[in-house]
Amino acid sequence: MEKNDCFSIELDKRTDPILSIIPISVHCSSACNLVIWLSPTINADKIVWADMRFDIAQKMDQLADLLRDLQYFSPLIAVIDIDDCKEENLINEWLKLTGDQDWHRGRFIVQIANAEKYPTVKDLIDKWTGALQVKPYSPKRIDNSRFKELLLEAIPTAKISAGIDPQLFGRYSDNVLQALEHGQVEKMAQNWQQEIVDDLNNLLGTHFFEGTNNDA
Repeated sequence: MEKNDCFSIELDKRTDPILSIIPISVHCSSACNLVIWLSPTINADKIVWADMRFDIAQKMDQLADLLRDLQYFSPLIAVIDIDDCKEENLINEWLKLTGDQDWHRGRFIVQIANAEKYPTVKDLIDKWTGALQVKPYSPKRIDNSRFKELLLEAIPTAKISAGIDPQLFGRYSDNVLQALEHGQVEKMAQNWQQEIVDDLNNLLGTHFFEGTNNDA
């Protein structure tokens, strides 16, 4: 089996007396791995939600172990099909469960499907296992003149990092602007390096650093 293969497995939909919720299909790809679960349609008050979470987590962990053996390390998602759920309390319980997923410690993601304002199971399968949706990107080259314009726009609202002397920031930005103005960007870097070296030597009280002429 190639790693880039996509495959789906339809499971038996007969009620399992051991599980509180039924897994009905598995869909795997190099991008994502999904398990589709069919929600029970009984009254929400009759469901032991702790058992529900345990059953989902246990089977998702077992699937993750099997997939690792096949070198499938993609994210794992549990999709809960609530198409047959008509009781509002039951739907609300599923919404609460998907809204707070600390119970599985991020080992997988739980989403609901086939509800109002929510995608269908097919939509989620196509989204997670289909080709990546990307937008074309055409980088634009920024010359020194445009960079200077952007810098002048950004400096007034720039947030100086904690621990940075505002005067130091001002000196550096002034040096950058002057270098852009005269087309001497490389010289600006050398001058800035030399200025730092001079400051360090003054701080140490001795001529320790050689600056741009230091071959070390």
